[in-house]
Amino acid sequence: MIRRADKSNLAWLASSWLVCLASWLVAGGCTRSQYRHAADREAYCLVDSRQSDPRWEVPSRPVEPASISRMYVDPNPDCPPKPQDDLAAKRYMDHPNCIDNTKYYSRFPTKPHTENPIWLDYLPRDEDDNVQLDLELAMDLALLHSREYQSQFELVYLTALDLSDNRFEFACQWAGGLGAGFLAEGEDLGGDRALTVSDGLGFQRQLAGGGQFATSLANSLFWDFGNSGLDAGSASLVSTFTQPLLRGAFRYVRLENLTQAERDMLYTVRDFARFRRLFYLGITDSYLNLLTQVQAIRNTRTNVKNLRASLDEYQAYIDLGMVSPVEVDQVYQNYQSGRLSLLSAEQRLAQSLDNFKFQLGLPPWVPLEIDESLLEPFELVNSELVQLQDAAQQLYQRLVQFLPPEKAPREVLEAGLSDFLELREQVAEQLPAIEDELSAWRERLDALDEDQLSTDDRLDAQQQATAAARITTSLKELHARLEKRDEDAQILRQVLAQYDASPAAAPADDDVASEDDAAEQQQAAPRRRRSVDGDEDAESHPAIVAWQALLDSVGGQLREEVSELYVAQTQIRLFSIDIPSLDIQQQTAITYAHQNRLDLMNTRASVTDAFRRVEVAADQLESSLNLTGRMALGSDPGINNAFRFDSSANSYQVGVQFDGPL
Repeated sequence: MIRRADKSNLAWLASSWLVCLASWLVAGGCTRSQYRHAADREAYCLVDSRQSDPRWEVPSRPVEPASISRMYVDPNPDCPPKPQDDLAAKRYMDHPNCIDNTKYYSRFPTKPHTENPIWLDYLPRDEDDNVQLDLELAMDLALLHSREYQSQFELVYLTALDLSDNRFEFACQWAGGLGAGFLAEGEDLGGDRALTVSDGLGFQRQLAGGGQFATSLANSLFWDFGNSGLDAGSASLVSTFTQPLLRGAFRYVRLENLTQAERDMLYTVRDFARFRRLFYLGITDSYLNLLTQVQAIRNTRTNVKNLRASLDEYQAYIDLGMVSPVEVDQVYQNYQSGRLSLLSAEQRLAQSLDNFKFQLGLPPWVPLEIDESLLEPFELVNSELVQLQDAAQQLYQRLVQFLPPEKAPREVLEAGLSDFLELREQVAEQLPAIEDELSAWRERLDALDEDQLSTDDRLDAQQQATAAARITTSLKELHARLEKRDEDAQILRQVLAQYDASPAAAPADDDVASEDDAAEQQQAAPRRRRSVDGDEDAESHPAIVAWQALLDSVGGQLREEVSELYVAQTQIRLFSIDIPSLDIQQQTAITYAHQNRLDLMNTRASVTDAFRRVEVAADQLESSLNLTGRMALGSDPGINNAFRFDSSANSYQVGVQFDGPL
């Protein structure tokens, strides 16, 4: 009841209200930053709690992108500037339905950029501003800049927040507040003028069995500044309890949402762990595909280069009357087809490289240089042998332009002889290395146990053995010919020494080469000789004989030897590429997948989730029977003290509520 209070009691009540007000202001003063850090701590803890098995462990990392990432946000995540908006959509935020809404958001500055402006400073580049990209660097860049990877980890974080929210439902949830109201009645000074101040504090708790418990404490202070001059205070402590007995009464029903959230957290961590593996495989596969295209372009360029050399040779032949225009046109057509294939391959590589940049999270204008060191085991011919082949072809083209009755200058033949001898020495130098590769290949073949091989592998081994025997014979014959290179050089020098002699003094054919050797050289270097008008003995001139001997040696001997080395090394290195086989039985692979496939684990668990949801849905078919209780403790109405409770003001209530399944 309201009664007049003394001044000391009124001051005590006012001071208690001020203390409650200060406590409430302090408790309610949490900032965005505090809430964000609290959410981070709980989310990261929940993520770590699900890493209970090494098969789905994931590295600990913050949800925010790194400071050197393109996706890095502003250093103040709690009050960041506005992002750049779309101009057409901006007016609907500033004036929705033609209502001015610019006052609040106009205080925020606008970000001058859409991505982190300094990420390029941390991009590893060489002096030419190119990124020398290898597989390890590609993976590091993808982890920094890939939007797909960032989105997947953010999904893990958001799932942890959902679980935190479900757990909070079963925690003590505190609530408190203050209120004040002023009442004025009557128009003259004699009317009532009353001030009422109230405060409250309480909590509620959801129980695992479906029950709910709530308790609240409320105080009320009253001052009448009118004619009555009354002041008063009252307090109440109220507790309520509700417990379902049928529908929603059991733990398996009440805990369903929490159970699903707990399991979803595990599913998400597993999904992210599997995504990381697939992400790594995807980056690796794309990188290796780029290398495959680079190697294909290498091979195509070599083919185009050879076609170009053949075209140049045929163009020289047609000027000399050695081939017909139709043959030149055919070679030209092959050359243009090779160029078209090369351009198409380069275009596909450029497109694949742009797609790879997007996969890494990089813009397409970033210059990348693919590290080609992984292709070294697949180089079927060394660069020295390729240069040797080009040099032999160029030497032959320099000599073939001098056809009878023209006479090659002596200095041209001397230079050609010098180049020929030097190139044959290089052939001899290349031979031991190729023979060593052949020996290593044959040792590997000899070590194979054909009884342990499958039918296909046994057939492949037999084919390799046949090719190895053929190459061995070819290299032995080449080795024997190269041992006679000093004798061949002496014969060529003797022929060249007769350059200035008269036709009668020219050496006989037997002194140069046998008829069989001459026939072989003619077949090795086929050509058409122009008719000699008025000079039937021109081809027997010593200068032409010397030119012919050198041309046959270069075209029919040197180029053939280089070609034999080229083919031998190509086949040896091709068959020496050893990709170890992975012999896994089907049942073993299936068993391993059953035990380690994370997506299969989640799918198996989702079947149980569906079963559980059926049982929970069946609970909703039951009747509703609830047991309720309420207890209220009040202050003594005869004493002006808001914190003194009296049994005369208490009340207790208990009841049952039933709702049939109608």
